[in-house]
Amino acid sequence: MSQFSGFVDEIKGIAVDSFLPDNASSCTAYFLSHCHADHMRGLNEVSFSAHIASKADHFIYCSEVSAQILKNLMRDNESVLAKIQTLTLGPNLVQVPILDSDYQLDLVVTLIPAGHCLGSCMFLFETGEKTILYTGDFRFNPSDYSKISFLHTNGEPRELDAMYLDTTFWTQANQHFPSRHESLNLIITEIDKFRKRTADRGHVHIDKPAKIGSEFLIMELAKRYRKKVHVSSDCFNLYDGIQELTSCITRESGETFLHMCQSYRPGKGRRRLPCVQDYIHVLYIRPSAQWYSVGGEFFPVREHKGINLVQISHSMHSSRAELIAFVKYFKPKKVVPCVVPVNATMEQVQEEIDAVLVDG
Repeated sequence: MSQFSGFVDEIKGIAVDSFLPDNASSCTAYFLSHCHADHMRGLNEVSFSAHIASKADHFIYCSEVSAQILKNLMRDNESVLAKIQTLTLGPNLVQVPILDSDYQLDLVVTLIPAGHCLGSCMFLFETGEKTILYTGDFRFNPSDYSKISFLHTNGEPRELDAMYLDTTFWTQANQHFPSRHESLNLIITEIDKFRKRTADRGHVHIDKPAKIGSEFLIMELAKRYRKKVHVSSDCFNLYDGIQELTSCITRESGETFLHMCQSYRPGKGRRRLPCVQDYIHVLYIRPSAQWYSVGGEFFPVREHKGINLVQISHSMHSSRAELIAFVKYFKPKKVVPCVVPVNATMEQVQEEIDAVLVDG
């Protein structure tokens, strides 16, 4: 969970992924990397809504997909929705008003896909004097770092004065994760085994750890099995207007054997999905990074056969090894960690990151 204050030390007047009173009172431009709650603190509060509504030249900037999700999430907050300005992938010019003056800062903001969830992006901020990368929550395969064109000039990594880094899984316990496609293939393998064992009569429920973030699995599983994924009405409404998702989901449970419709926990005497009462054969799959490492050993798949539950390692955040590779590849002058990992302190994380920078 992000603990980032929202303030970018090198650029006064902007707030990123925090909309709390301190951000509102001292900033004039607000940036949202994606629509997870820990990156939206204060956004839907009455105080922020009133503040931004009173400022003609203050706006909230995000990707087009995040803007659509905000419209679906905050249908009644017209004050905030009226202040959303969408940025396209690549460079955008944002004019940031300077408080208590008639001047403004011309800020070039480059949106870069973050690989975390639907609509997520990294922000590359350029003032003419400073170049700052804010990663937000992100995940890339290290082999793809060189392919991020907006972070390169003439084939070489951009010079970064500072990097604000997602350090969710910086600790040794999260040294490695399967790639997203490796996790997807593990899930497909478990589904195929189960469907064969039940003569294609079994249903599969895949747990959604958050409202937003399972879109990669939804789209890939719908494509693989040529079946839509059954979701709740709330989830269906959340994706309203996003064609790449709405074509893959349904509110009708009878249309498919694939379900992401609720946070339902199987247990003794509970072998059925409430949405498909006629079917007793149900496989529960829980994708998460939380149980990949146990006692120093790594388990990409953990089966609980008595209740047809399979836990599969799946992470939309970078592993420790990927984070170290990212820092070493881009060699920023400074790195600011944005998340305190479990069983660690911010001071420990900063010390280890500084050591990586020194080692190069």
